[in-house]
Amino acid sequence: MSWVLLVFAGLLEVVWAIALKLSNGFTSLVPTIVGIFFLGDPASVVRIVSIALIISGVVGLNLAGGATH
Repeated sequence: MSWVLLVFAGLLEVVWAIALKLSNGFTSLVPTIVGIFFLGDPASVVRIVSIALIISGVVGLNLAGGATH
């Protein structure tokens, strides 16, 4: 049973890495929108507000400056 859980965790890591690449480091909303509209992810008010707070936080941090590339 332990090996099954270990293999399952490894597969989840692969899925997570692919999803992160598709979202371009969480800079793209398309994977989120696809998840909500096509994959059956629940789109409750709390989820939508949370996404809006994350986006506003990222925008606020970028506007505050300090980011060097």
